[in-house]
Amino acid sequence: KIFSKTHFGKPLFGEGWVRRLSLLFNHLTEDRIDSKKLLKKDPVGGQALLDAYDWYRTIMHNSRRLDFALLLDLLLSEIEQGSMDSFLEQIHYVMVDEYQDTNPIQEEIFFHLARNSNLCVVGDDDQSLYRFRGASVECMVSFPSECLARFKTGHTGINLIENYRSHPNIVHFYEEYMNSQSSINATSYRLRPGGVPALIPKGVALSSAPAVILAQGADAKEADNALIKMVIGLENIVDDWSQVAILSPSVNEDTVHGVGYLASQLESKGISVYNPRGKDMSDTVEVKALYGLISLVIDTTDEWKIDLSVDHNKVTRKWIEECRAVASKLVRAHPDVANYLADAHATISAAPKDTSFSIMNIVFHILNLTPFVNWATDVAASWRLAQASNWIEGYTLTPSSKTTNPNFQNIFVDGGAVGDYHINRFYVLASQAIAEGRTVEHEEEDEIVLQGYLSIMTFHQAKGLEFDIVIVRGLYSRNSPHARLPALMHEFFAPLRIRPIPRGPGVDILRDFDAFRSYYVAFSRAKHALVLHDPDSWKGVPNERGYHGEDQANTRSIVSTDPNMEVYL
Repeated sequence: KIFSKTHFGKPLFGEGWVRRLSLLFNHLTEDRIDSKKLLKKDPVGGQALLDAYDWYRTIMHNSRRLDFALLLDLLLSEIEQGSMDSFLEQIHYVMVDEYQDTNPIQEEIFFHLARNSNLCVVGDDDQSLYRFRGASVECMVSFPSECLARFKTGHTGINLIENYRSHPNIVHFYEEYMNSQSSINATSYRLRPGGVPALIPKGVALSSAPAVILAQGADAKEADNALIKMVIGLENIVDDWSQVAILSPSVNEDTVHGVGYLASQLESKGISVYNPRGKDMSDTVEVKALYGLISLVIDTTDEWKIDLSVDHNKVTRKWIEECRAVASKLVRAHPDVANYLADAHATISAAPKDTSFSIMNIVFHILNLTPFVNWATDVAASWRLAQASNWIEGYTLTPSSKTTNPNFQNIFVDGGAVGDYHINRFYVLASQAIAEGRTVEHEEEDEIVLQGYLSIMTFHQAKGLEFDIVIVRGLYSRNSPHARLPALMHEFFAPLRIRPIPRGPGVDILRDFDAFRSYYVAFSRAKHALVLHDPDSWKGVPNERGYHGEDQANTRSIVSTDPNMEVYL
Protein backbone atom coordinates (compact mmCIF):
# COMPACT_ATOMS: atom_id res chain seq x y z
CA LYS A 1 0.00 0.00 0.00
CA ILE A 2 2.83 2.38 0.80
CA PHE A 3 4.45 1.62 -2.57
CA SER A 4 1.20 2.26 -4.44
CA LYS A 5 0.35 5.44 -2.54
CA THR A 6 3.87 6.80 -3.02
CA HIS A 7 3.99 6.35 -6.78
CA PHE A 8 0.34 6.35 -7.90
CA GLY A 9 -1.77 7.72 -5.05
CA LYS A 10 -4.59 6.00 -3.21
CA PRO A 11 -7.04 3.83 -5.17
CA LEU A 12 -9.67 5.92 -6.90
CA PHE A 13 -13.39 5.72 -6.21
CA GLY A 14 -14.71 2.37 -7.37
CA GLU A 15 -11.22 0.94 -7.78
CA GLY A 16 -10.20 -0.50 -4.39
CA TRP A 17 -6.94 -2.14 -3.36
CA VAL A 18 -7.64 -5.46 -5.08
CA ARG A 19 -8.17 -3.86 -8.48
CA ARG A 20 -5.11 -1.63 -7.97
CA LEU A 21 -3.00 -4.67 -7.12
CA SER A 22 -4.34 -6.55 -10.14
CA LEU A 23 -3.42 -3.57 -12.34
CA LEU A 24 0.13 -3.55 -10.96
CA PHE A 25 0.48 -7.32 -11.50
CA ASN A 26 -0.65 -6.90 -15.12
CA HIS A 27 1.98 -4.20 -15.66
CA LEU A 28 4.69 -6.50 -14.30
CA THR A 29 3.65 -9.21 -16.76
CA GLU A 30 2.52 -7.30 -19.84
CA ASP A 31 5.20 -4.59 -19.75
CA ARG A 32 7.87 -7.27 -19.17
CA ILE A 33 9.33 -5.44 -16.19
CA ASP A 34 12.96 -6.07 -15.25
CA SER A 35 12.87 -6.83 -11.51
CA LYS A 36 16.43 -5.53 -11.00
CA LYS A 37 15.50 -2.16 -12.44
CA LEU A 38 12.38 -2.05 -10.26
CA LEU A 39 14.37 -2.81 -7.10
CA LYS A 40 16.95 -0.18 -8.02
CA LYS A 41 14.17 2.42 -8.37
CA ASP A 42 12.44 1.45 -5.11
CA PRO A 43 14.20 -1.29 -3.12
CA VAL A 44 11.59 -1.63 -0.34
CA GLY A 45 8.34 -0.99 -2.20
CA GLY A 46 9.55 -2.83 -5.29
CA GLN A 47 10.42 -5.90 -3.22
CA ALA A 48 7.00 -5.83 -1.56
CA LEU A 49 5.33 -5.71 -4.98
CA LEU A 50 7.49 -8.55 -6.33
CA ASP A 51 6.78 -10.68 -3.24
CA ALA A 52 3.02 -10.13 -3.68
CA TYR A 53 3.34 -10.93 -7.39
CA ASP A 54 5.22 -14.18 -6.69
CA TRP A 55 2.59 -15.15 -4.14
CA TYR A 56 -0.17 -14.43 -6.67
CA ARG A 57 1.52 -16.50 -9.36
CA THR A 58 1.97 -19.38 -6.91
CA ILE A 59 -1.70 -19.28 -5.91
CA MET A 60 -2.77 -19.19 -9.56
CA HIS A 61 -0.44 -22.06 -10.46
CA ASN A 62 -1.55 -24.24 -7.55
CA SER A 63 -5.23 -23.71 -8.37
CA ARG A 64 -4.59 -24.28 -12.09
CA ARG A 65 -5.88 -20.88 -13.11
CA LEU A 66 -4.70 -18.21 -15.55
CA ASP A 67 -5.58 -14.60 -16.05
CA PHE A 68 -5.09 -13.17 -19.53
CA ALA A 69 -1.66 -11.65 -18.76
CA LEU A 70 -0.39 -14.96 -17.37
CA LEU A 71 -1.77 -16.78 -20.42
CA LEU A 72 0.37 -14.52 -22.62
CA ASP A 73 3.36 -15.12 -20.34
CA LEU A 74 2.86 -18.90 -20.56
CA LEU A 75 2.73 -18.75 -24.37
CA LEU A 76 5.89 -16.63 -24.53
CA SER A 77 7.77 -18.94 -22.17
CA GLU A 78 6.81 -21.97 -24.29
CA ILE A 79 8.11 -20.19 -27.40
CA GLU A 80 11.37 -19.10 -25.74
CA GLN A 81 12.03 -22.60 -24.38
CA GLY A 82 11.81 -24.05 -27.90
CA SER A 83 8.66 -26.08 -27.21
CA MET A 84 6.96 -24.59 -30.26
CA ASP A 85 9.81 -24.66 -32.76
CA SER A 86 8.17 -27.22 -35.04
CA PHE A 87 5.01 -25.11 -35.10
CA LEU A 88 6.88 -21.85 -35.79
CA GLU A 89 8.63 -23.43 -38.76
CA GLN A 90 5.26 -23.90 -40.45
CA ILE A 91 4.32 -20.21 -40.24
CA HIS A 92 4.78 -18.23 -43.46
CA TYR A 93 2.93 -15.02 -42.65
CA VAL A 94 1.90 -13.29 -39.43
CA MET A 95 -0.72 -10.54 -39.68
CA VAL A 96 -1.79 -8.52 -36.63
CA ASP A 97 -4.78 -6.19 -36.73
CA GLU A 98 -5.41 -3.29 -34.28
CA TYR A 99 -1.68 -3.15 -33.60
CA GLN A 100 -2.02 0.20 -31.84
CA ASP A 101 -3.51 -1.67 -28.87
CA THR A 102 -0.56 -4.06 -28.50
CA ASN A 103 1.46 -4.28 -25.27
CA PRO A 104 5.14 -5.29 -24.88
CA ILE A 105 4.53 -8.98 -24.15
CA GLN A 106 2.24 -9.28 -27.18
CA GLU A 107 4.86 -7.46 -29.28
CA GLU A 108 7.45 -10.01 -28.16
CA ILE A 109 5.14 -12.90 -29.06
CA PHE A 110 4.40 -11.48 -32.52
CA PHE A 111 8.08 -11.00 -33.37
CA HIS A 112 8.84 -14.53 -32.16
CA LEU A 113 6.00 -15.98 -34.25
CA ALA A 114 7.36 -14.20 -37.30
CA ARG A 115 11.04 -14.93 -36.75
CA ASN A 116 11.16 -17.27 -39.77
CA SER A 117 8.52 -15.53 -41.82
CA ASN A 118 6.87 -12.23 -42.75
CA LEU A 119 5.24 -9.89 -40.20
CA CYS A 120 2.50 -7.49 -41.27
CA VAL A 121 0.81 -5.20 -38.75
CA VAL A 122 -2.22 -3.01 -39.37
CA GLY A 123 -3.37 -0.20 -37.13
CA ASP A 124 -3.96 3.47 -36.53
CA ASP A 125 -2.06 5.06 -33.66
CA ASP A 126 -4.62 7.89 -33.64
CA GLN A 127 -7.18 5.30 -32.47
CA SER A 128 -5.23 3.87 -29.54
CA LEU A 129 -7.65 3.87 -26.59
CA TYR A 130 -6.64 1.14 -24.21
CA ARG A 131 -3.72 2.40 -22.14
CA PHE A 132 -5.93 1.85 -19.07
CA ARG A 133 -5.98 -1.86 -20.01
CA GLY A 134 -2.22 -2.02 -20.49
CA ALA A 135 -1.96 -1.20 -24.20
CA SER A 136 1.17 0.67 -25.25
CA VAL A 137 0.74 2.64 -28.47
CA GLU A 138 4.52 3.11 -28.40
CA CYS A 139 4.81 -0.45 -29.75
CA MET A 140 3.22 0.70 -32.99
CA VAL A 141 4.99 4.05 -33.16
CA SER A 142 8.35 2.28 -32.74
CA PHE A 143 7.53 -0.63 -35.08
CA PRO A 144 9.83 0.56 -37.91
CA SER A 145 12.86 0.81 -35.61
CA GLU A 146 12.01 -2.48 -33.92
CA CYS A 147 11.91 -4.26 -37.29
CA LEU A 148 15.35 -2.89 -38.05
CA ALA A 149 16.71 -4.01 -34.67
CA ARG A 150 15.29 -7.53 -34.84
CA PHE A 151 15.31 -8.39 -38.54
CA LYS A 152 18.27 -6.21 -39.54
CA THR A 153 16.16 -4.84 -42.36
CA GLY A 154 13.78 -1.96 -42.87
CA HIS A 155 10.00 -2.24 -43.08
CA THR A 156 7.71 -1.49 -46.00
CA GLY A 157 5.07 1.04 -44.96
CA ILE A 158 1.76 1.39 -46.76
CA ASN A 159 -0.52 4.26 -45.77
CA LEU A 160 -4.21 3.34 -45.91
CA ILE A 161 -5.43 6.91 -46.12
CA GLU A 162 -8.63 6.66 -48.17
CA ASN A 163 -11.68 7.15 -45.94
CA TYR A 164 -14.99 5.81 -47.26
CA ARG A 165 -17.01 6.07 -44.05
CA SER A 166 -17.47 9.73 -43.27
CA HIS A 167 -18.77 12.81 -45.01
CA PRO A 168 -15.75 14.68 -46.47
CA ASN A 169 -16.29 17.61 -44.09
CA ILE A 170 -16.32 15.29 -41.09
CA VAL A 171 -13.03 13.76 -42.24
CA HIS A 172 -11.61 17.26 -42.64
CA PHE A 173 -12.81 18.25 -39.17
CA TYR A 174 -11.34 15.32 -37.24
CA GLU A 175 -8.14 15.28 -39.28
CA GLU A 176 -7.56 18.95 -38.49
CA TYR A 177 -8.54 18.27 -34.88
CA MET A 178 -5.59 15.87 -34.48
CA ASN A 179 -3.24 18.09 -36.50
CA SER A 180 -4.06 21.10 -34.30
CA GLN A 181 -2.74 19.45 -31.11
CA SER A 182 0.88 20.60 -31.25
CA SER A 183 2.20 18.36 -28.46
CA ILE A 184 1.19 15.02 -30.04
CA ASN A 185 2.47 16.05 -33.47
CA ALA A 186 6.08 15.96 -32.36
CA THR A 187 7.80 13.35 -34.54
CA SER A 188 8.19 10.61 -31.94
CA TYR A 189 4.59 10.59 -30.69
CA ARG A 190 2.55 10.13 -33.87
CA LEU A 191 3.11 8.15 -37.06
CA ARG A 192 1.56 10.91 -39.19
CA PRO A 193 2.85 14.10 -37.51
CA GLY A 194 0.98 17.06 -38.87
CA GLY A 195 -1.35 14.70 -40.73
CA VAL A 196 1.22 13.79 -43.39
CA PRO A 197 0.26 11.99 -45.56
CA ALA A 198 -3.23 13.45 -45.36
CA LEU A 199 -6.44 11.41 -45.28
CA ILE A 200 -8.31 11.31 -48.59
CA PRO A 201 -12.10 11.64 -48.13
CA LYS A 202 -14.01 9.22 -50.35
CA GLY A 203 -17.34 9.34 -48.53
CA VAL A 204 -20.51 10.56 -50.18
CA ALA A 205 -22.35 13.73 -49.16
CA LEU A 206 -26.03 12.70 -49.24
CA SER A 207 -27.39 16.25 -48.95
CA SER A 208 -26.42 19.87 -48.51
CA ALA A 209 -27.20 19.71 -44.76
CA PRO A 210 -24.35 20.70 -42.42
CA ALA A 211 -22.02 17.79 -41.66
CA VAL A 212 -20.54 19.24 -38.44
CA ILE A 213 -22.73 21.02 -35.91
CA LEU A 214 -21.92 22.75 -32.59
CA ALA A 215 -24.86 22.54 -30.16
CA GLN A 216 -24.36 25.54 -27.89
CA GLY A 217 -25.86 26.88 -24.70
CA ALA A 218 -24.92 28.89 -21.64
CA ASP A 219 -24.21 25.72 -19.67
CA ALA A 220 -24.34 21.93 -20.07
CA LYS A 221 -28.12 21.80 -19.57
CA GLU A 222 -28.84 24.47 -22.17
CA ALA A 223 -26.51 22.77 -24.65
CA ASP A 224 -28.35 19.51 -23.90
CA ASN A 225 -31.63 21.27 -24.69
CA ALA A 226 -30.20 22.26 -28.07
CA LEU A 227 -29.24 18.61 -28.64
CA ILE A 228 -32.73 17.43 -27.67
CA LYS A 229 -34.35 19.91 -30.04
CA MET A 230 -32.04 18.78 -32.84
CA VAL A 231 -32.64 15.04 -32.20
CA ILE A 232 -36.42 15.53 -32.22
CA GLY A 233 -35.99 17.21 -35.61
CA LEU A 234 -34.46 13.98 -36.93
CA GLU A 235 -37.63 11.96 -36.36
CA ASN A 236 -38.71 12.11 -39.99
CA ILE A 237 -35.17 11.89 -41.35
CA VAL A 238 -33.68 8.74 -39.82
CA ASP A 239 -35.26 5.36 -40.55
CA ASP A 240 -34.43 3.97 -37.12
CA TRP A 241 -33.10 5.52 -33.90
CA SER A 242 -30.27 2.97 -33.88
CA GLN A 243 -28.69 5.13 -36.61
CA VAL A 244 -28.05 7.79 -33.95
CA ALA A 245 -25.57 7.51 -31.06
CA ILE A 246 -24.61 9.77 -28.18
CA LEU A 247 -20.97 9.22 -27.22
CA SER A 248 -19.61 10.43 -23.91
CA PRO A 249 -16.57 9.72 -21.70
CA SER A 250 -19.06 8.54 -19.06
CA VAL A 251 -22.58 7.17 -19.50
CA ASN A 252 -23.51 7.64 -15.83
CA GLU A 253 -26.99 9.14 -15.55
CA ASP A 254 -26.84 9.76 -11.81
CA THR A 255 -24.24 12.53 -11.61
CA VAL A 256 -25.25 16.19 -11.76
CA HIS A 257 -23.35 16.80 -14.99
CA GLY A 258 -23.85 13.35 -16.54
CA VAL A 259 -26.11 12.23 -19.37
CA GLY A 260 -29.14 11.65 -17.13
CA TYR A 261 -30.97 14.85 -18.09
CA LEU A 262 -30.35 14.25 -21.77
CA ALA A 263 -31.50 10.61 -21.61
CA SER A 264 -34.63 11.31 -19.54
CA GLN A 265 -35.72 14.21 -21.74
CA LEU A 266 -35.33 12.17 -24.91
CA GLU A 267 -37.38 9.34 -23.41
CA SER A 268 -40.07 11.81 -22.30
CA LYS A 269 -40.34 12.84 -25.96
CA GLY A 270 -40.98 9.22 -26.98
CA ILE A 271 -37.45 8.40 -28.15
CA SER A 272 -36.29 5.03 -26.82
CA VAL A 273 -32.79 5.19 -25.32
CA TYR A 274 -30.47 2.23 -24.75
CA ASN A 275 -28.03 2.95 -21.91
CA PRO A 276 -27.94 -0.08 -19.58
CA ARG A 277 -24.75 1.15 -17.87
CA GLY A 278 -26.30 4.52 -17.15
CA LYS A 279 -27.33 3.62 -13.63
CA ASP A 280 -25.25 2.04 -10.89
CA MET A 281 -26.23 -1.63 -10.94
CA SER A 282 -26.50 -1.77 -7.17
CA ASP A 283 -29.14 0.99 -7.22
CA THR A 284 -31.51 -0.71 -9.66
CA VAL A 285 -34.62 -2.47 -8.41
CA GLU A 286 -34.07 -5.65 -10.43
CA VAL A 287 -30.56 -6.26 -9.05
CA LYS A 288 -31.68 -5.47 -5.50
CA ALA A 289 -34.60 -7.88 -5.94
CA LEU A 290 -32.27 -10.68 -7.11
CA TYR A 291 -29.82 -10.30 -4.24
CA GLY A 292 -32.63 -9.72 -1.76
CA LEU A 293 -34.43 -12.95 -2.69
CA ILE A 294 -31.21 -14.97 -2.50
CA SER A 295 -30.70 -13.49 0.97
CA LEU A 296 -34.27 -14.37 2.04
CA VAL A 297 -33.78 -17.96 0.79
CA ILE A 298 -30.47 -18.71 2.50
CA ASP A 299 -30.61 -16.44 5.57
CA THR A 300 -33.66 -17.02 7.75
CA THR A 301 -32.11 -15.79 11.01
CA ASP A 302 -30.74 -12.39 9.97
CA GLU A 303 -27.11 -13.51 9.85
CA TRP A 304 -26.42 -10.46 7.66
CA LYS A 305 -26.62 -8.26 10.77
CA ILE A 306 -23.83 -10.31 12.32
CA ASP A 307 -21.69 -10.79 9.22
CA LEU A 308 -21.78 -7.16 8.12
CA SER A 309 -20.48 -4.95 10.88
CA VAL A 310 -21.76 -1.40 11.22
CA ASP A 311 -18.17 -0.15 11.54
CA HIS A 312 -16.49 -2.02 8.68
CA ASN A 313 -19.29 -3.00 6.25
CA LYS A 314 -21.63 -0.03 6.59
CA VAL A 315 -22.34 0.37 2.85
CA THR A 316 -22.96 -3.34 2.23
CA ARG A 317 -25.05 -3.72 5.39
CA LYS A 318 -27.36 -0.89 4.34
CA TRP A 319 -27.54 -2.29 0.79
CA ILE A 320 -28.48 -5.82 1.93
CA GLU A 321 -31.16 -4.32 4.17
CA GLU A 322 -32.57 -2.46 1.15
CA CYS A 323 -32.36 -5.61 -1.00
CA ARG A 324 -34.26 -7.67 1.54
CA ALA A 325 -36.92 -4.93 1.79
CA VAL A 326 -37.37 -4.94 -2.01
CA ALA A 327 -37.59 -8.74 -2.03
CA SER A 328 -40.09 -8.77 0.85
CA LYS A 329 -42.38 -6.50 -1.18
CA LEU A 330 -42.22 -9.00 -4.04
CA VAL A 331 -43.15 -11.82 -1.66
CA ARG A 332 -46.24 -9.91 -0.57
CA ALA A 333 -47.20 -8.86 -4.10
CA HIS A 334 -46.62 -12.07 -6.09
CA PRO A 335 -47.94 -15.51 -5.06
CA ASP A 336 -45.34 -17.40 -7.13
CA VAL A 337 -42.53 -15.62 -5.26
CA ALA A 338 -44.14 -16.37 -1.88
CA ASN A 339 -44.65 -20.03 -2.83
CA TYR A 340 -41.06 -20.44 -4.01
CA LEU A 341 -39.68 -18.91 -0.81
CA ALA A 342 -41.88 -21.16 1.36
CA ASP A 343 -40.88 -24.27 -0.63
CA ALA A 344 -37.20 -23.35 -0.43
CA HIS A 345 -37.35 -22.91 3.35
CA ALA A 346 -39.22 -26.20 3.77
CA THR A 347 -36.69 -28.07 1.60
CA ILE A 348 -33.71 -26.63 3.48
CA SER A 349 -35.15 -27.25 6.94
CA ALA A 350 -35.94 -30.89 6.07
CA ALA A 351 -32.56 -31.62 4.52
CA PRO A 352 -30.00 -33.77 6.41
CA LYS A 353 -26.73 -32.24 7.57
CA ASP A 354 -24.23 -31.50 4.74
CA THR A 355 -26.90 -31.58 2.04
CA SER A 356 -25.80 -29.16 -0.68
CA PHE A 357 -27.79 -26.83 -2.92
CA SER A 358 -26.45 -24.99 -5.97
CA ILE A 359 -26.49 -21.20 -5.69
CA MET A 360 -26.90 -20.85 -9.45
CA ASN A 361 -29.98 -23.12 -9.32
CA ILE A 362 -31.44 -20.67 -6.81
CA VAL A 363 -30.64 -17.81 -9.21
CA PHE A 364 -32.27 -19.60 -12.14
CA HIS A 365 -35.42 -20.31 -10.09
CA ILE A 366 -35.64 -16.66 -9.11
CA LEU A 367 -35.20 -15.43 -12.69
CA ASN A 368 -38.26 -17.47 -13.68
CA LEU A 369 -40.50 -15.75 -11.14
CA THR A 370 -42.62 -12.61 -11.39
CA PRO A 371 -41.54 -9.84 -12.02
CA PHE A 372 -38.15 -11.12 -13.26
CA VAL A 373 -39.74 -12.64 -16.36
CA ASN A 374 -41.19 -9.21 -17.12
CA TRP A 375 -37.86 -7.47 -16.57
CA ALA A 376 -36.38 -9.87 -19.11
CA THR A 377 -38.37 -8.07 -21.81
CA ASP A 378 -36.83 -4.71 -20.87
CA VAL A 379 -33.48 -4.36 -22.65
CA ALA A 380 -31.71 -2.39 -19.92
CA ALA A 381 -33.12 -4.41 -17.01
CA SER A 382 -32.30 -7.72 -18.69
CA TRP A 383 -28.73 -6.54 -19.35
CA ARG A 384 -28.26 -5.65 -15.67
CA LEU A 385 -29.73 -8.97 -14.50
CA ALA A 386 -27.38 -10.78 -16.88
CA GLN A 387 -24.40 -8.88 -15.46
CA ALA A 388 -25.47 -9.59 -11.87
CA SER A 389 -25.98 -13.28 -12.66
CA ASN A 390 -22.54 -13.45 -14.27
CA TRP A 391 -21.02 -11.85 -11.19
CA ILE A 392 -22.71 -14.37 -8.87
CA GLU A 393 -21.57 -17.23 -11.10
CA GLY A 394 -18.02 -15.88 -10.98
CA TYR A 395 -18.23 -15.81 -7.19
CA THR A 396 -19.40 -19.44 -7.09
CA LEU A 397 -16.37 -20.48 -9.17
CA THR A 398 -13.84 -18.92 -6.78
CA PRO A 399 -11.16 -21.61 -6.34
CA SER A 400 -10.61 -23.32 -3.03
CA SER A 401 -7.23 -22.86 -1.35
CA LYS A 402 -7.21 -26.59 -0.55
CA THR A 403 -8.46 -28.20 -3.77
CA THR A 404 -8.82 -27.31 -7.44
CA ASN A 405 -12.62 -27.39 -7.10
CA PRO A 406 -14.74 -24.22 -6.95
CA ASN A 407 -15.30 -23.14 -3.36
CA PHE A 408 -18.77 -21.62 -3.39
CA GLN A 409 -20.80 -23.43 -6.03
CA ASN A 410 -22.97 -24.94 -3.31
CA ILE A 411 -24.37 -23.98 0.05
CA PHE A 412 -24.49 -26.65 2.76
CA VAL A 413 -27.16 -27.39 5.34
CA ASP A 414 -26.33 -27.63 9.04
CA GLY A 415 -29.11 -28.15 11.60
CA GLY A 416 -31.98 -27.40 9.23
CA ALA A 417 -30.49 -24.14 7.97
CA VAL A 418 -27.77 -22.98 5.61
CA GLY A 419 -24.39 -23.00 7.32
CA ASP A 420 -23.08 -19.69 8.67
CA TYR A 421 -19.86 -19.88 6.64
CA HIS A 422 -21.56 -19.90 3.24
CA ILE A 423 -24.00 -17.17 4.28
CA ASN A 424 -21.04 -15.07 5.41
CA ARG A 425 -19.16 -15.62 2.13
CA PHE A 426 -22.20 -14.61 0.08
CA TYR A 427 -22.43 -11.31 1.92
CA VAL A 428 -18.73 -10.51 2.25
CA LEU A 429 -17.60 -11.69 -1.22
CA ALA A 430 -20.57 -11.80 -3.60
CA SER A 431 -22.48 -8.83 -2.18
CA GLN A 432 -19.89 -6.39 -0.88
CA ALA A 433 -18.18 -5.87 -4.24
CA ILE A 434 -21.38 -5.07 -6.11
CA ALA A 435 -22.68 -2.90 -3.25
CA GLU A 436 -19.50 -0.81 -3.42
CA GLY A 437 -19.57 -0.59 -7.21
CA ARG A 438 -16.45 -2.63 -7.96
CA THR A 439 -17.79 -5.35 -10.22
CA VAL A 440 -18.43 -3.99 -13.70
CA GLU A 441 -15.50 -3.74 -16.10
CA HIS A 442 -14.94 -0.60 -18.16
CA GLU A 443 -16.24 -2.12 -21.35
CA GLU A 444 -17.43 -5.28 -23.03
CA GLU A 445 -15.76 -6.67 -26.11
CA ASP A 446 -19.08 -6.96 -27.95
CA GLU A 447 -21.24 -3.86 -27.82
CA ILE A 448 -24.89 -4.29 -28.78
CA VAL A 449 -26.80 -1.76 -30.85
CA LEU A 450 -30.54 -2.37 -30.71
CA GLN A 451 -32.98 -1.53 -33.47
CA GLY A 452 -35.42 1.17 -32.43
CA TYR A 453 -33.14 2.53 -29.69
CA LEU A 454 -30.86 5.54 -29.68
CA SER A 455 -27.60 4.31 -28.13
CA ILE A 456 -25.66 6.09 -25.40
CA MET A 457 -22.17 4.68 -25.03
CA THR A 458 -18.61 5.59 -24.13
CA PHE A 459 -15.97 6.37 -26.73
CA HIS A 460 -14.36 3.01 -25.98
CA GLN A 461 -17.60 1.09 -26.49
CA ALA A 462 -18.14 2.79 -29.85
CA LYS A 463 -14.74 1.83 -31.26
CA GLY A 464 -15.20 -0.25 -34.40
CA LEU A 465 -18.82 0.90 -34.83
CA GLU A 466 -20.30 3.54 -37.12
CA PHE A 467 -23.50 5.57 -37.03
CA ASP A 468 -25.23 7.90 -39.47
CA ILE A 469 -25.35 10.62 -36.82
CA VAL A 470 -22.98 10.89 -33.85
CA ILE A 471 -23.40 13.29 -30.93
CA VAL A 472 -20.26 13.80 -28.80
CA ARG A 473 -20.49 15.08 -25.26
CA GLY A 474 -18.22 15.78 -22.28
CA LEU A 475 -15.07 17.71 -23.23
CA TYR A 476 -13.76 18.14 -19.69
CA SER A 477 -13.26 14.43 -19.01
CA ARG A 478 -9.49 14.43 -19.34
CA ASN A 479 -9.18 16.38 -16.07
CA SER A 480 -10.38 13.36 -14.07
CA PRO A 481 -7.92 11.34 -11.91
CA HIS A 482 -9.18 8.16 -13.62
CA ALA A 483 -7.87 9.54 -16.93
CA ARG A 484 -4.52 10.43 -15.34
CA LEU A 485 -3.73 7.10 -13.63
CA PRO A 486 -2.87 5.10 -16.81
CA ALA A 487 -0.43 7.83 -17.87
CA LEU A 488 1.09 7.87 -14.38
CA MET A 489 1.68 4.11 -14.47
CA HIS A 490 3.11 4.30 -17.99
CA GLU A 491 5.65 6.93 -16.92
CA PHE A 492 6.69 4.81 -13.94
CA PHE A 493 7.06 1.45 -15.71
CA ALA A 494 8.30 2.51 -19.20
CA PRO A 495 12.02 2.74 -18.29
CA LEU A 496 11.80 -0.46 -16.19
CA ARG A 497 10.89 -2.72 -19.13
CA ILE A 498 13.30 -5.37 -20.40
CA ARG A 499 13.16 -3.32 -23.60
CA PRO A 500 12.93 0.12 -22.01
CA ILE A 501 11.29 3.04 -23.76
CA PRO A 502 11.45 6.75 -22.90
CA ARG A 503 9.20 7.81 -20.04
CA GLY A 504 7.31 10.12 -22.34
CA PRO A 505 6.50 13.82 -22.46
CA GLY A 506 5.15 13.96 -18.89
CA VAL A 507 2.08 12.55 -17.16
CA ASP A 508 -0.33 15.38 -17.94
CA ILE A 509 0.73 15.65 -21.59
CA LEU A 510 0.51 11.88 -22.01
CA ARG A 511 -2.96 11.98 -20.45
CA ASP A 512 -3.90 14.61 -23.04
CA PHE A 513 -2.56 12.37 -25.82
CA ASP A 514 -4.98 9.67 -24.69
CA ALA A 515 -7.81 12.22 -24.60
CA PHE A 516 -7.01 13.52 -28.11
CA ARG A 517 -7.11 9.97 -29.44
CA SER A 518 -10.36 9.13 -27.67
CA TYR A 519 -12.12 12.15 -29.19
CA TYR A 520 -10.68 11.32 -32.59
CA VAL A 521 -12.24 7.84 -32.31
CA ALA A 522 -15.56 9.38 -31.28
CA PHE A 523 -15.58 11.88 -34.16
CA SER A 524 -14.64 9.24 -36.73
CA ARG A 525 -17.67 7.04 -35.89
CA ALA A 526 -19.90 9.53 -37.74
CA LYS A 527 -20.95 8.89 -41.33
CA HIS A 528 -23.21 11.81 -42.29
CA ALA A 529 -23.42 14.21 -39.34
CA LEU A 530 -21.22 14.96 -36.32
CA VAL A 531 -22.80 17.00 -33.52
CA LEU A 532 -20.67 18.43 -30.71
CA HIS A 533 -21.90 19.45 -27.25
CA ASP A 534 -20.37 22.91 -26.72
CA PRO A 535 -21.59 24.83 -23.63
CA ASP A 536 -20.18 28.24 -22.64
CA SER A 537 -19.48 26.91 -19.15
CA TRP A 538 -19.01 23.45 -17.72
CA LYS A 539 -19.58 22.64 -14.05
CA GLY A 540 -19.65 26.37 -13.33
CA VAL A 541 -16.27 27.00 -14.99
CA PRO A 542 -15.90 28.88 -18.30
CA ASN A 543 -15.48 26.30 -21.05
CA GLU A 544 -12.49 27.84 -22.79
CA ARG A 545 -11.06 24.48 -23.85
CA GLY A 546 -12.46 23.67 -27.25
CA TYR A 547 -11.76 20.89 -29.69
CA HIS A 548 -9.37 22.34 -32.26
CA GLY A 549 -6.13 23.41 -30.61
CA GLU A 550 -7.86 23.04 -27.22
CA ASP A 551 -9.35 26.47 -27.86
CA GLN A 552 -13.09 27.06 -27.84
CA ALA A 553 -12.93 30.32 -29.76
CA ASN A 554 -10.84 28.68 -32.47
CA THR A 555 -13.24 25.73 -32.75
CA ARG A 556 -16.29 27.99 -32.98
CA SER A 557 -14.59 30.15 -35.59
CA ILE A 558 -13.85 27.13 -37.78
CA VAL A 559 -17.44 25.89 -37.61
CA SER A 560 -19.19 29.25 -38.00
CA THR A 561 -17.15 30.26 -41.07
CA ASP A 562 -17.45 26.95 -42.94
CA PRO A 563 -20.58 26.76 -45.16
CA ASN A 564 -20.80 23.01 -44.56
CA MET A 565 -20.81 23.38 -40.78
CA GLU A 566 -23.26 25.03 -38.40
CA VAL A 567 -23.58 26.51 -34.93
CA TYR A 568 -26.89 25.33 -33.42
CA LEU A 569 -28.50 27.15 -30.48
